[in-house]
Amino acid sequence: MIKLIIITAVMFIAAIPALCGEYLGDLGEVLVTPSGGRMPVYRWPGSVTVLTPEDISASGAGTVDEVFAQLTGVSVSNLTGASGRSVVDIRGMGEEAHLRSLVLVDGRRLNRPDMGGMNWLEIPAGSVERIEVIRGGSGVMYGSSAMGGVINIITRRPAEKKESFTVEAGAGSFGLFRQRAGYSASGERLGISFSAERFSEEGYRSRSLAFSEGVSVSLSDSGFTGRGTASLGVSFSDSSYEMPGSLTREQMREDPRQHSNDEDQASEKLQEISADISLPLNDNMEMIIRSGYSRRREEVDMSSWFSFSDRDTGRVYFLPELRAEPAILNMPLYLMAGGGIYRESLDADLYSDPGRDTLISRTGIRMPVAGGWIRGEAEPAAGVILSAGYRSERAEITVTQGSGAADGRSRHRADAFELGGVWIPVSGVKTYLSFGSNYRYPAVDEQASYQGFGDDFFAELGPEEGFSGEAGISLSAVRGVAVEVSAYRSVIRDMISWDGTLLRNVNMDEVRRDGLEAGVRAELPGSVRLRAGAALGETLFRKGPYRGSRMPLTPGYEWKASVAAGILGAARVNLDAVYTGKRYAGGDYSNLGERLKGYTVLNAGTVLRSGAGLEVQAGVKNILNESYAVSRWGGWYPAPERSFYFSVSAGF
Repeated sequence: MIKLIIITAVMFIAAIPALCGEYLGDLGEVLVTPSGGRMPVYRWPGSVTVLTPEDISASGAGTVDEVFAQLTGVSVSNLTGASGRSVVDIRGMGEEAHLRSLVLVDGRRLNRPDMGGMNWLEIPAGSVERIEVIRGGSGVMYGSSAMGGVINIITRRPAEKKESFTVEAGAGSFGLFRQRAGYSASGERLGISFSAERFSEEGYRSRSLAFSEGVSVSLSDSGFTGRGTASLGVSFSDSSYEMPGSLTREQMREDPRQHSNDEDQASEKLQEISADISLPLNDNMEMIIRSGYSRRREEVDMSSWFSFSDRDTGRVYFLPELRAEPAILNMPLYLMAGGGIYRESLDADLYSDPGRDTLISRTGIRMPVAGGWIRGEAEPAAGVILSAGYRSERAEITVTQGSGAADGRSRHRADAFELGGVWIPVSGVKTYLSFGSNYRYPAVDEQASYQGFGDDFFAELGPEEGFSGEAGISLSAVRGVAVEVSAYRSVIRDMISWDGTLLRNVNMDEVRRDGLEAGVRAELPGSVRLRAGAALGETLFRKGPYRGSRMPLTPGYEWKASVAAGILGAARVNLDAVYTGKRYAGGDYSNLGERLKGYTVLNAGTVLRSGAGLEVQAGVKNILNESYAVSRWGGWYPAPERSFYFSVSAGF
């Protein structure tokens, strides 16, 4: 693997002089920082993909998690069978990938404090303006959980001095229905944006119903205190889903659409409020403050585990940041410094029955996190951008349980640093090199077991810590064509895992990921757009009882391709394909079982737009009706068969 990466990198570096041209790779794209600042992508020493509204629309995605299936180096899998419950894995983080990839919505952390998976239905797809995906560890700017990468979702904001109204309705296979409506208006200073969405689906399998409805409102003032800007956002969502459970091989062959339990289900209600302020202090300095509060109430019935619980999760945050662009000795500098605090809480009531008649235990968990960070860029010479950064944080996890069995307190310290460089030797070529450390605090239910099965507090459990290094090149040989290649290594030194002998979570295994990613983007004559990419990687346990084994659920090879072509000016046809290679089943750390087969999924869709603002979409997913499944701990979770969708939207 290492030899292949080195040979490929040398070949591309040697080809630089022959591939000069006008640089078109990413000069027009920007990266939104956690505070809401904007950084040109070409300055970032790493791999970034920016998905535009056109990309999101062309994907035909009904929920946000479906959008990521087309991205190189990103794997999407679903173990529950319910829409919006996918695990998005950036660069082979394995079974607990959702704990090692950070998801932000307008700078707000969406990751839960416990090990629960992401509920993508909480993000109305119709409210999304753009999505940024940063591959690789980004601990300095983003903090805990940004080990595999970062997904930053930016929602729609009022357009300047413009008023618009949109409505959409869609339907599809397996009982899919969705309705969306949005309104946006702005004047000289004030603006308002409103969106509402309803999503329902019976699901491919029996007992895999998914339902969600939500509303969001955003108010903005572009003349706050004269020169600044301010915004206030409020959102509500209500979702529920059923979990059909895993199947045996025999059940898979008999009927992959059946379920294995009758009562596993959950519902969630989420409320969020955010307030952001941006104040220019002078021509070269700006202060940004982000603050907010969220509360999620859940009812979870897991009859298959004899577990019935009510959970109340809260998060409050205050995150100031200072940005400055001074010049020292005529050398441009770009400095960012930030800090603040966020506090997460989880109150869980465990019952013996779905009717909540008998309370078994009541647990309260608090996790405040405080710290600061600084990052700077300098341009010592034309075409050379050097960057460095450092973050230091402190976290405390306190658990209080009625029985006292899981009571405890742990304090964690985590630090991260980064060094990076970007070199643009000639027009048309960007090279970069970066190295840094990252970390992840234990999830609260990794730090303590409080579900009524051997309750205990694992005081010696510490954060996962690791580092990553990456080298890459992006070039444009001809106008409208961009090629990108990156090679990387990431290491988790203190991976958290369950020790079956000690019956507790411990820091035990070191895991290393070596990978190579390559992609091409082309804007061709005739309104043809082409994207293709391939990812080659291997995630191995380097220490511990599984040394030499591959991480389960991480494919060694993936390739993805899509083509879109305009027809008769008003219509556009999209065709995309995704191949995922063989993987070991979830839980097979020793690699003793058979590997899950590779599979190819082919999708097609068309978009028809009229000059009056009317848009019609139709498409088919899994055209070849490929049969495949994800397996974990001996159970099988089948993926959907061929399905169809249709939607109509109008804008005024």
